Amino acid sequence: MTGTIDMDLALRGDAEDDMDFALKGVIGTSGFGMLDPDSVKILGLERFDLVIDTADVKAELYRVRRMVLDEPYVFAELYDSTDNFTRLLVETDSAGYTEAEEELGYDPENPFSIL
Repeated sequence: MTGTIDMDLALRGDAEDDMDFALKGVIGTSGFGMLDPDSVKILGLERFDLVIDTADVKAELYRVRRMVLDEPYVFAELYDSTDNFTRLLVETDSAGYTEAEEELGYDPENPFSIL
């Protein structure tokens, strides 16, 4: 992955009450990118800014002043037996076909395999 994350947050809370949690401030990323195993860029976002006026869980108050998304990028490729996002997952010995996959001939939980 590439990019930076910047945060300037004011947090308030109560250790005795996990619902008593609030924050305000700015969260941002710049130059975010994710590469596949062949070093091909598959996800990217030049800039993301979120300015939070209020996020108070206990009072159920949520107010966002501004959200900016600049140059979002997704590169999706479908191959004969998989796709470029599924290739990011690590296979384990316990992985196998489910009954649904056997019956349908594809993985119904993978939106790319339906195509």
